Amino acid sequence: MNCYGYRFEASGKYHPSDPFIDTDGSNIFEYLQTYKYLYAKVKVTNSDDELIAEADSGWIIYPQLLAFLDIKHNLIDQPDNFNFETFRFALEQIDCVIDINEPITVVEASNLLHQLYKAEEK
Repeated sequence: MNCYGYRFEASGKYHPSDPFIDTDGSNIFEYLQTYKYLYAKVKVTNSDDELIAEADSGWIIYPQLLAFLDIKHNLIDQPDNFNFETFRFALEQIDCVIDINEPITVVEASNLLHQLYKAEEK
């Protein structure tokens, strides 16, 4: 699939599109990972200019399944970096509010994320 990546400054200014080809979602994920900390927003569209992925303020927020992968990649797969409040914040960015007030371990967070992923996949 032909994709176009757009990088937006906090001021709203955006850079010319970066065309690339993606066959399995990995190039989209890589593009967002590369630029999500450098720009306020990063968007990926298809050749029909339909939004297919988005990152905002350092987190992938759309689609939700890719957002779950981002959380896993940045918090669960790097347990030394795990912070419950950051985990909760990341989920809130994708409108996934959890009803847990006490901190949980990285293993519990991993299990919860897996459950959320499976529920969204259906």
